[in-house]
Amino acid sequence: FYSSFGFHPEILETGVFKAYTHWASMHGMCRICGPWFFYILLFLLYEIPIFCLALFGILQFADRHNPLPGWIARANTWIHTRKGQSDGAEGASKVWGNHLAPVPWDKKELFFLFCVLWFLATLAAYAYIGEKVPWLIVHQLVPAIFIAVYLMSRKKTVFALAGCVFLILMTWHVAFIPADVNEPIVQVQNSEDMRKVMALIDASDSVVIASENYWPLPWYYYGDIWNEKMHFYGKRIDEGAIFQVNPDMIITHDQSSFVSLQGYDKKTYKLSYWFSIYDNENRIPEYYVKRDGKMGSINIDIFTRPGLYDKAGLTSPVAIV
Repeated sequence: FYSSFGFHPEILETGVFKAYTHWASMHGMCRICGPWFFYILLFLLYEIPIFCLALFGILQFADRHNPLPGWIARANTWIHTRKGQSDGAEGASKVWGNHLAPVPWDKKELFFLFCVLWFLATLAAYAYIGEKVPWLIVHQLVPAIFIAVYLMSRKKTVFALAGCVFLILMTWHVAFIPADVNEPIVQVQNSEDMRKVMALIDASDSVVIASENYWPLPWYYYGDIWNEKMHFYGKRIDEGAIFQVNPDMIITHDQSSFVSLQGYDKKTYKLSYWFSIYDNENRIPEYYVKRDGKMGSINIDIFTRPGLYDKAGLTSPVAIV
């Protein structure tokens, strides 16, 4: 993967190390932080049948391979033998042989041992890692699915079938019901407002970006378009520098913006918005039922020359004075 399917084999020498250093720096930056139980919340919200079956499977596995009863029986055998109580020793040995004999470590049991360790290790690792994003739950979900089917019985099968109904309904709810992205499992790069912003950019001949929050604009306007149309500063600049460029459109962060700019109309749009785990962590049971989470957002102010909305085929907003 790092070598682009073998086209750049030299990357194999440094790719793993560079990947590690990159994500280590992301952890230190706390770019997309969250509490340690972030993925537990996702499991309980969206994957609770699998999560419950996985926990039950771990208990089954631990009970099946619990060495303590065998150790106790062997200790009793040794004690009775030392005391010369052959009957007690024989009784303990009989218990050990008939009821407490360990389950053989065949390939199946070794595989489930691997899955249990895999699951617990990923839970611990991603609880610690600072980058909390919903798609990383997949790394924890895969071993959980394997553990969930350990020693399947009739009752577990019925529970699993009921869980499938839950998962189908939850998928339908997340994909089609909400009118916004007010779900922890959903994370997007930008809001619907950016469609209008990008239409305005397309209709402009010159655009000033005086904001440290601007992604994903470089993703869409890379190459010649970015070089010819965009004047990127990455932070707020003084009005004189803006008027020297004389752009059709100016983008600033709403927390570091201008009250107004002469000759421009102002409108605030959402660059991105999301379910805020910190604003909801004290009301998680209530949110679980109501699904009315509080939202966080990054906003940008858009200053446009009169007539730009018409040129872009958009309805012009009321100017902010």
